[in-house]
Amino acid sequence: MGDKWSERREARRAGDPPASGELREGWVWGPERPRSLRIAFVLWMVLGIPLVIGIVGIVIVLAAINLRAGYRGARVWLTVLFGLSVLQFIGGLVVIIALGVRGELDSALPLLLLVPAGIATAAMIATWHPDTTAYLRELRELGERVA
Repeated sequence: MGDKWSERREARRAGDPPASGELREGWVWGPERPRSLRIAFVLWMVLGIPLVIGIVGIVIVLAAINLRAGYRGARVWLTVLFGLSVLQFIGGLVVIIALGVRGELDSALPLLLLVPAGIATAAMIATWHPDTTAYLRELRELGERVA
């Protein structure tokens, strides 16, 4: 007998996915992950993996994994980290404006300071999207029914 992921994959490929909350082959099946949650996961990973050498990157990666697993507290951590990203964005704008005022803005390189904040903004929107909220709520209700 394979692991639960291969069993779920095979059931999905067979065209007979179990309903949410259904007990099949010893596993309680959860709801289908919404597209917004998958996007949030990928964007948080894109943001966190390059930063993995630092504590913030590790926290982002672990929070994204926990968000994907359905833990609502991960959204709080990611929101706090998004606030730090907003501060980084403001700092980047200050640097760009200062370089522009001094006439030293010769390349688009300082604009790269704004890229992580843009990725974090897209990830935050996907994290709090109604589909993601409904998915997390359904997982919580499913866990309450099973427990």
